[in-house]
Amino acid sequence: MPFVKRDGSGAITAIFDGDGGESGEELAADHPEITAFLERLGRTAPIRENLDQSDSNMGRVLKDLIECLVEKRLILVTDLPSEALNKISQRSDMREELRAVTDLLSDDSDKII
Repeated sequence: MPFVKRDGSGAITAIFDGDGGESGEELAADHPEITAFLERLGRTAPIRENLDQSDSNMGRVLKDLIECLVEKRLILVTDLPSEALNKISQRSDMREELRAVTDLLSDDSDKII
C-alpha cells in the first residue's frame, strides 16, 4: 500500500511506494484521495485510455472464448445468464448490420449512387 505525505491543511502532497522514513500515512491504492491527487497531476488519463482500449479488446476475447466453449460443447448457450445472452445477441445484430452496410458500400457491381 502506498504512503502519502500531507500538507498543513491535510491535502496530499506526495505519494511513496514505502514509508522511506517519511513517516507518512498509509492508504489503500484505490483510496479516493489518491485517485484525486493523481488526476490533478494528469497521471490517470493515459491509463484510463489504455483501459478503455483494453475493455474493447477484452470484449472480443470473451466473445471468442464463449464461442469456442460452446463449439466444443463445454458449455451450452443456455448456461449463460439471460443478460449475457441479450448483450451477445445485441452485439451480434449490430455487427451484422454494420457488415451489411459495408458490404453494400464496397460492392462495386451493384452500386446505387
